[in-house]
Formats: sequence, structure tokens, C-alpha cells
Amino acid sequence: MAAKIFIKKFIYSTYDNPTNKNSYIVLSDFDRCTGEFSNTQTLWIGSGSYLYGLAFSPSGKYAYTCTSNSVYQIDTDNLSVQTVANYDGFISGLPPNCCPTSFFNMYLAANGKIYITSGSSVQHIHEMNYPDSAGTACDVQQHNINLGIWNFRSVPNHPNYYLGPVTGSVCDTLNLGISENSSHDFRFSLSPNPNNGNFQIMYLLPQNRSGVFEVYDINGRKVYSQNLPPWSTLQHISLPSHTRSPEGHSALVSSGIYSCIIRSGGEIAVKKMVVINE
Repeated sequence: MAAKIFIKKFIYSTYDNPTNKNSYIVLSDFDRCTGEFSNTQTLWIGSGSYLYGLAFSPSGKYAYTCTSNSVYQIDTDNLSVQTVANYDGFISGLPPNCCPTSFFNMYLAANGKIYITSGSSVQHIHEMNYPDSAGTACDVQQHNINLGIWNFRSVPNHPNYYLGPVTGSVCDTLNLGISENSSHDFRFSLSPNPNNGNFQIMYLLPQNRSGVFEVYDINGRKVYSQNLPPWSTLQHISLPSHTRSPEGHSALVSSGIYSCIIRSGGEIAVKKMVVINE
């Protein structure tokens, strides 16, 4: 069994009995002020197979679960289900003894991607690049990351403590006596000055909102973009020496002056930086 909470929704997976392994998902609305569940819905998935991993997409629009052989996307609005990946048979290690890179646990990381481990002890994990995209556009890249060391099922435990106040709720005491500002202070900083395009950013997004970090060259071309999930406050950035912008334009991240922008909830913060490539 597994369970996940995304601000206003709760999901868990289980099965009807250990013999036939018929598994199902239970999805409920969740009031984190009162702890009450409501609008509970059940969805059968994985006939004859256990369900293992669970993860919400960064926006909460989609939830994901998996058997050892398939990854499923669940639309949390209408409970429609799509199969977005099937195990491709890849063996991590030296066959025939080791080991299938099947699907097991899932983890929504601070970069907005979902990573999927395997049920066996293997060196590779799977990477889902666009969890908020419908169907196979979520882009599950199987065994895309070689850890260089054996990993058995586990994923990091990263609780989301950055939920913010429940505006208007009788149990919200976070903002008592504190006035709201008309514009958001991102507390945006970069360090150190990028050497070969490597640096880190620190920031504070508006409560319960995701954001995006973008880098533009002096000609106004976007050369880098990364989604920022609602709970993140720090990201390590490594600008590639050569990349392609979201619009499909080729852009060289060479030495020079760049504008770094964070956008979230209609607010924006801008910093200048100098990239030095040795």
C-alpha cells in the first residue's frame, strides 16, 4: 500500500486480497485544516498485479501509479486512466542474473520531474520529464539515469512543508496581525558567479504557487528554462554548453551577460549574471 497528499487531495493504493492481487486507487478531497476526507472515489487498476508507486504531478492535475510492468496516469478531475509507459525489458547489470529495471516507487522531485525506481537492485532509474502533460506527452524515459551504484526501490523522503496559510479558514492563524503586501518579495539570489554555467538560485515563491526560472541572453533569446514546484526554495543550475530553447531555436550558452527571471502568480523577479566559461 502507498499514499500521497497534494494540498487538497489524498490518494492511496491497495488491493482486495493478497491472492488475486486486484488493485485499486482511492482518491479523496482532503481538508488539511480539519483532517477530514470527502468525495471519496474508487478506481480499479492493475487486474492481477499489485500497485506500487504513487505521485502527484506538480499542479495536482494528474496522479501516477504503477505495476511492475506499466505506469498509469490518472486525471484527478474525471478519473480517466491512461497507460503512459510499459516496461521495455532493459536489464541493469550483467544478465542473466541482474536485473530488470521494472517500475516500483515514485518521487516528485524539486525540479518538477517524477523519478521511478525499480523493484530489483539496479543502477538505473526512470525519469518522467513533464508530469503535468496529458498521456504519453508526460515523457517517461526508461532507465534514463545511471546512478553508478546499486539502488533497491528507495526514493528520497521530501515532505512538503511549504503549504502556506488556508486563507479564510477558521483554523488559519499564520497571518493574524500580518498585513498583505501588494507585491511579492522573491528574495531571489544567485551564487556563486557562474563558472562554466554552474550556480545555484535561492528564492521564495508565492504561497501554493509554482513558478518558472528562465535565462535570456543580451539579444532576448531564451536559452534555459526550468519549472519550479510550489515547495522549492533552492535549485542547483547547470547551464549546458549548447541547448535548444522551448521555441526550438538553437542557443549557445557562452560567456557573457544574461538576465535571470523567476515568474510566479503574475509576479516577476529579475537578476543579471555574468557567465564565464573556461
